[in-house]
Amino acid sequence: GEDHLMKRTVWVWIEHERQQPKRVSLEILGKARDLELETRAIVLGDDTDSVCQQVARVADHVTTVEDHRLARYNAEVHTDVICQLYKAAKSALVIAGGATFNGRELLPRVAARLGCAFMGDITDLANDEEALSVRRAIHGGKAYAWLRPKQDLPMVLTVRPNAFSLPAIHDPVAIEKANVKVPEPRARDIEVRRGDAVRPELTEADVVVSGGRGLASPENFRLVEDLADALGGAVGASRAVVDAGWRSHDDQVGKSGKTVSPKLYVALGISGAIHHVMGMDTAKVVVAINKESNALIFKHADYGLVGDVREVVPALIERLRRL
Repeated sequence: GEDHLMKRTVWVWIEHERQQPKRVSLEILGKARDLELETRAIVLGDDTDSVCQQVARVADHVTTVEDHRLARYNAEVHTDVICQLYKAAKSALVIAGGATFNGRELLPRVAARLGCAFMGDITDLANDEEALSVRRAIHGGKAYAWLRPKQDLPMVLTVRPNAFSLPAIHDPVAIEKANVKVPEPRARDIEVRRGDAVRPELTEADVVVSGGRGLASPENFRLVEDLADALGGAVGASRAVVDAGWRSHDDQVGKSGKTVSPKLYVALGISGAIHHVMGMDTAKVVVAINKESNALIFKHADYGLVGDVREVVPALIERLRRL
């Protein structure tokens, strides 16, 4: 019984920034607890007290490693530390983290180092007596596959943000400080540039407003920003807009950009090419505004409005502000 329980433990790498755990990390903890799995939050950093105190109220166990070399995320150093922790404990059935920019770099490295089964960008988890199964999109989002590892291999997962709800809070658990030899990084940061911190991060936002070529000019992209601000959401863009230099690649939604799963996705002047749809097909509600009545985006929309975004959006913003 005890050995079986140990093998059903899910380790969650807690990604954090400015003393705040990323929402996707907490969502994974919530899903694991819903499946009645033991959860262990792994917090790496230089000053982790605040983050540890927050996750101690949603996880079953918290392990932290504090070291100045962990002050900034570094794939090489973080991989080494997580693998050392795992080899010392050998208790995890799953090591999981968000399918974020950093998570997509870190967790495949961990899987390769440990010889685990790796499954990326998953959107659901199921638990039965035999094993844990995961769901992920295949064929460019046209279908989903349920997967489970061969034999009894431990799994390493990256989980798409907004796939699960946030966990309930309980009384804080004890925080365990692990003693690990942290290696010196072989690469160092020369410069870190921060992007737009006013709006929520694109992949974690509940609301995303995206603009496409139908906006006709970079000046009209202001409509996307204004509507996003009125809805308290993030700003996205189609590849055509990014290629034209209207927005940076950081804002691109689609196969060669970011995958988003917001509660509400608003597409303004976006035609709906499959490469764009692949980046937002797991949004809960999709609203499309386009003056072309035969635009492909309407096939993927829950609500569609045929009209000129330059006329519709200012009226919509005005109405939202009055509400």
